[in-house]
Amino acid sequence: MENVKDLPAGHKAYGVKDDQGRSMDTVKIIDDREKGPGHYLAVYHTMTGGRFKVHLATSTDTVNWHWERELAGSGGPGGASQPAIVQAGAGLVAAWEQEADGGSHLAFRYFASRGDLLAGRVAKSYDAPRNFGISEGTPNIYGISLNPDIDHSTIDVGAHYFDPGARHDRQQRGTLTDFASWRADKQPGLDQALTGLGATGNIGGRASVDYGGHPYTLIEGQTYDDQWDTNSPQAWASWRIFLYDEQSRAAEQLNIRTDGGSRAFANPSIADLTAPDGSPFTAVTLFVPGETAASGEGGELVYNTGTFPVTPPAPGTDRIDVGLTVQDGRFVKGSGSYASAGGYRKVCVQILDTAGKGYGSSCRNPDTDGRQLEFSAPDLDLGTTGATAFLTRITAYDGNDRAIASKDSNTLIRLDDRIDIGLTVIDGGSIKGSGSYTSTGYQKVCVGIYNQIGIRYSEACRSPRSDGRQLEFSAPDVPLRQVHDAPGTRFRTRITAYDAGGNVVASKASNEVVFNPF
Repeated sequence: MENVKDLPAGHKAYGVKDDQGRSMDTVKIIDDREKGPGHYLAVYHTMTGGRFKVHLATSTDTVNWHWERELAGSGGPGGASQPAIVQAGAGLVAAWEQEADGGSHLAFRYFASRGDLLAGRVAKSYDAPRNFGISEGTPNIYGISLNPDIDHSTIDVGAHYFDPGARHDRQQRGTLTDFASWRADKQPGLDQALTGLGATGNIGGRASVDYGGHPYTLIEGQTYDDQWDTNSPQAWASWRIFLYDEQSRAAEQLNIRTDGGSRAFANPSIADLTAPDGSPFTAVTLFVPGETAASGEGGELVYNTGTFPVTPPAPGTDRIDVGLTVQDGRFVKGSGSYASAGGYRKVCVQILDTAGKGYGSSCRNPDTDGRQLEFSAPDLDLGTTGATAFLTRITAYDGNDRAIASKDSNTLIRLDDRIDIGLTVIDGGSIKGSGSYTSTGYQKVCVGIYNQIGIRYSEACRSPRSDGRQLEFSAPDVPLRQVHDAPGTRFRTRITAYDAGGNVVASKASNEVVFNPF
């Protein structure tokens, strides 16, 4: 689930959009049971004209989607967002966050069949009353039981509510009975498991995971704690994904690794699906905030784990595809793939800058058996160029050496120097903090733990190698028994980079933790 980077190109897609160009934000995917294996339904939201709208799409590979219709958002009291969908016997139940009366609530809609869903014909509606505040939303459906139909049903639902005491979104779980009554309870255990790991900001969307009969919840949490700042790059950059054990009540932060090194992720979902050959596979979706995403990775990320098959080309066809262009240390890397049934005589992959200058190419003479093969362009050493933006291009040629097909990748913006800060936590009787840097020019980088008035309790410094690699290191732990400040004092970690003259050229601070010796 964590290692997106090493998945084959056909198993992942960044910035997923439907065939109408709509971003498929917070997408949830299920099997399209009526169509059979290898067919999928999805609900998602898109911001249009300043208003969120919920949409429905269909697919045969979980990556390429055909828009079917809007389900909510244009009419009614306000926008609609954060949808979920489940099969309910022969019908389907959709839920979303409905804006109304200056806040939001949970909206549920039942469609008696797939045909009704695609036509937008709602058989039953229920809008849940707000129990805990002005804002409730991000529904997920843990399970549904029909006894024997929707009028005699129990639907187990997770959601958030805005907690005025915590000043942030917190968790609730409720039951929709007979599609006619709603009851919910707060989930303080889930909240505390995440706040204990530094997620002291908003705690929002979630998805249920069953592994070997053991229930887990995949959930988003925000480590930046400022109720007045929800849309700055710093706020967006603090979203992380956690895995919560429903039995032990313990949580851990997941280390999601993408091709470009994006660090912030939100709105998780996970679905057990059926491949075209009938075998099971798992699809995971995450929202990658564009404000802090690596180049080409912003928007909705969809990836397939397990044995989901890469669709082979149809007999008698030729195809080229291009992978992501990424920076790995001081090198830019790119790759492409091809499948040829005889129309291509040569296929070349090359890294170029955005001014059109090429930096070496790798070429193949394809076999003509229709197999899909992948190969890479020569790595580009950033020390040999001053260009700042790059892409990968794959080009196919016919027998007369004429270019007959070409595709370009994402555009990669060169990353020379960067510092990032990790979480500050209290763990095992000590205050702990860490940071990381990517450098081609820093002379010194230091990570220290400070109290709220700037007194430094510990510090570690490095003299970075100028190779553009991202390296992480920690400040020395501060034992709580050595802290002489009053209870309630706040601590945070700060990373600082210096130039050759000893001047501060970059600095970032982490979240705060509160010292309480009792």
